[in-house]
Amino acid sequence: MPKDESTNIERNKEYWDSKESVTLYVKEPHLLIGEAQLLARCFQENAKGMRVLDIGCGAGRTTYFLHQMGMDVVGIDISTTLLDHARKRFPEMDFREGNAEHLEFEDNEFDAVLFIANGLDCLFPKNSRRKCLKEIRRILKTGGLFLSSHHNLSALAFGWYKAMRPWKLWLRITNIANGNFFKPDAYISYPKDSGGLLLYYTWPHVFVRDMKSEGFDLMDITPNSMLLWYCQRALRSSIFTRLADPWPNYAFKKH
Repeated sequence: MPKDESTNIERNKEYWDSKESVTLYVKEPHLLIGEAQLLARCFQENAKGMRVLDIGCGAGRTTYFLHQMGMDVVGIDISTTLLDHARKRFPEMDFREGNAEHLEFEDNEFDAVLFIANGLDCLFPKNSRRKCLKEIRRILKTGGLFLSSHHNLSALAFGWYKAMRPWKLWLRITNIANGNFFKPDAYISYPKDSGGLLLYYTWPHVFVRDMKSEGFDLMDITPNSMLLWYCQRALRSSIFTRLADPWPNYAFKKH
């Protein structure tokens, strides 16, 4: 486990700058099912001209779609390698190197902020998460939207999505065995051949509660599994998404 915040930032940066990450993340832009649904719901009519910050933009995967929707979007990331690829692919867009815990923007500057693909969970220790959320709240306008996702601790036991992949099965067994499943939250280390990252896991109700304490009210939740999406739509309830989706997507509003 990293000794402190700066050590973890360097560890994460080393991973995101690696050849493996570039190979994995420098692909044609695409959105996951839950991401696409959340964007459609949140920005149905008023997207054009909105000032939006995309934190952890990487090679521009989500930033591209925000730009295509007519938004005035800025993408930031700690990986200079992925940012170089983003600038080459989308030279007309605004990409900057930046730290999620120290956002170099004005108060109340943005209509919406995104930190999806579980980027918030890469921050260690928990105080770094709090610092990031305070910064996001600072730069958001009142009533502004914050879109995020998280690693679902519940899905370690109840999820089935890609559950039989060897390293996923290993992750599930070891974290139930060592008691992490029975905690409100936990930092979990991935195997080295799966990135070796230290990532934050929590239960959906704990995540929503913590977000409310930081000044954000829950507006929407969407799954990344098509089956769970149909269940949520048919039942008009997110219960199965909260139980079984490994990476639920959330929309919050600054109050």
